[in-house]
Amino acid sequence: MSALAAPALAMNVTRIATRRARVLADHVRGVSRAPTDARRRTIVATKAASKDGDVDVSDAEMTRLTGLVSGKIESNDVVVWAKSWCPYCDKVKALFQTMEVTHLAVDLDKFNEEKALVKVLTEMTGQRTVPNVFIGGAHVGGCDDTMALKDSGNLQRMLKDLGVSFKDDA
Repeated sequence: MSALAAPALAMNVTRIATRRARVLADHVRGVSRAPTDARRRTIVATKAASKDGDVDVSDAEMTRLTGLVSGKIESNDVVVWAKSWCPYCDKVKALFQTMEVTHLAVDLDKFNEEKALVKVLTEMTGQRTVPNVFIGGAHVGGCDDTMALKDSGNLQRMLKDLGVSFKDDA
């Protein structure tokens, strides 16, 4: 590394650390530099539509991935298909964590087959966006749908009917 590159690298590292500290401090104070909820929905929907458009997947691969997705849904009482960058996915995951519900959260963007998995889920549910929530093998929808179920008490009822333990005062 040249003598000129070292100070520049140190300056960039300092800038990154300072930005991370500011973001963390803002988060602790509850300050949001993020877009409004309405704008965030547009961003999330746009990312989902642009990244996960039509993808060419062989029939054999679709069959394999459909079996994989169905297997995860059938073997877990609560499954959240999500993406790591999605604030709505984080909200649903946090709900289940707060309620102390054992659930499987699958971040689709961590897999090489992300687009194909999204295609499988879209064909199964008709929903192109994440999170894609399943309870007791039934598709319940996304973030707003899950939060509405919780607010109405139907989520707790569904979990109780499945025999899933949860913390009710969440």
